[in-house]
Amino acid sequence: MHDAADKASEDEARAWELFDADRRDREERHTLERARVFNRVVQMHCLECGDEVPKARQLALPHTRRCFRCADQVERR
Repeated sequence: MHDAADKASEDEARAWELFDADRRDREERHTLERARVFNRVVQMHCLECGDEVPKARQLALPHTRRCFRCADQVERR
């Protein structure tokens, strides 16, 4: 028969398993997004100024839609 401590230990272990599975899923999505950006044929342009967003920035921040300068200005607002 399990006591309360055993149940709590099992619950905690399960919570950590779910947390780790979620982390791996996010890492996999990020890796796929980086590959998609890396393989993009057309260079992305900044929503604010129209300049090209450097590929290195796109790889570092796949969700970005602005160049560094414009992103910095938007964040300061």
